[in-house]
Amino acid sequence: FDNNRMAFIVKYMRDHLTENINVDKLADKACMSSSNFYRSFKNTLGESPIDYLNGERIKFAKKLIQKTNWKFADIAFKSGFNNTSYFNRQFKRLEKITPNQYRSIVQKNEA
Repeated sequence: FDNNRMAFIVKYMRDHLTENINVDKLADKACMSSSNFYRSFKNTLGESPIDYLNGERIKFAKKLIQKTNWKFADIAFKSGFNNTSYFNRQFKRLEKITPNQYRSIVQKNEA
């Protein structure tokens, strides 16, 4: 990143995936106003801070689906989502399949 502030925020997001993170909190960490932070983040990374955060959380959830037999509600919570249906919607939006379909594919490939 040419922008050290955004690199710091991206690292912060990855290190604190499971915490309750919102744009105001991130803007505060970056020492910027919320609107200025949002615009700068989107210009630097090409997506909104929340879309980026959800993408990182879904990557983490995919690892949990591969490595555990946990219920999806537990995986959603451990990945930083506090709402299972929101987790399911974000998973499907990003991966084009449901978490359950993903688990089936992973298990089939392991067999």
